[in-house]
Amino acid sequence: MDSDSDEDKYRATQQSEDAEEPRPPSPQREVTEAEMFSFLTLTLQMGHTVQDRLEEYWTKMEQLRTPFYGQTMARARYCHILRFLNFTGNNRNGADRTDDRQENTRLV
Repeated sequence: MDSDSDEDKYRATQQSEDAEEPRPPSPQREVTEAEMFSFLTLTLQMGHTVQDRLEEYWTKMEQLRTPFYGQTMARARYCHILRFLNFTGNNRNGADRTDDRQENTRLV
């Protein structure tokens, strides 16, 4: 039992250290308004063309291929926008909150 509690303490320490590390700045360019509309278009279309995994919308396999996705936006760009998507400001009501990890999407 003692080793289990040590492992749990180690995991908790690692998780808290990981949570405190800020994301590095993105090496990609800023998202334009046209790209955001394309992103939303693709996201809405995914509800009509159901695939098992996100990567399969951009597959090159002939029997599963849907050219619309690749012609509209590159998969890497779509994933980049999805990763950094933020719905609210980081400084709400003049107070920074670092204890709430879901603060940016909670209001949605």
